[in-house]
Amino acid sequence: MTTSAGTPSGTGLTWPRYDTPDDLAVIEAVPLAERGLPGTSYDLLRRAAGLWPDRPALTVLPDAASWRTPKDRTYAELLGDVHQAANALYRRSSPAS
Repeated sequence: MTTSAGTPSGTGLTWPRYDTPDDLAVIEAVPLAERGLPGTSYDLLRRAAGLWPDRPALTVLPDAASWRTPKDRTYAELLGDVHQAANALYRRSSPAS
């Protein structure tokens, strides 16, 4: 469900609808601090994975031989990949016990 501003309801986002260039003045009138923008790229990915877990986040070519069959990674999968990589880096940097 979306609000009249065209944003998903319950997200805390304040983003007016943009249908024509004339709408830009309305968008620019909303202070950045009131837009509910994510503070980091990780916050952005977490929000997207929560709102649209099954939507494609990116499309990749798994290898040169598969250039005709790209693979989609959903927002949920991409967030899982980020967590997996972060955990691996954390384990690698932690002293062995």
